Amino acid sequence: MATTDPSGCGCVSPVEHGADCYCAVSPLIHALGKRHALSVISFLGGHERVRFSEIQERFAGLSSSTLAARLQELLESGLIARSPFEEQNKVEYRLTPRGRALQQSLTALFPRPR
Repeated sequence: MATTDPSGCGCVSPVEHGADCYCAVSPLIHALGKRHALSVISFLGGHERVRFSEIQERFAGLSSSTLAARLQELLESGLIARSPFEEQNKVEYRLTPRGRALQQSLTALFPRPR
């Protein structure tokens, strides 16, 4: 009988079966699986810092509430960071080192055709 991982995630024991547990990645995969999430990562990857209005302009067909939800999910996943902008009530978004690593990995896995 297989033993479960002591972390309580429900996976079979990695030691017993020689497998890695990727349960901790589930929230990240869930966030990235949402519509427009990868496009936002890609867009932010091409810029140092981007204001909400610039992202909204780029994704014109996306409602501001949906965009805000995607940004919040990516923020909670640790892929992007949000910082106050010079003007009051304005914020900028940027990729975190983790987000940059993901963006670079995706670029390597799925290069654009030339």
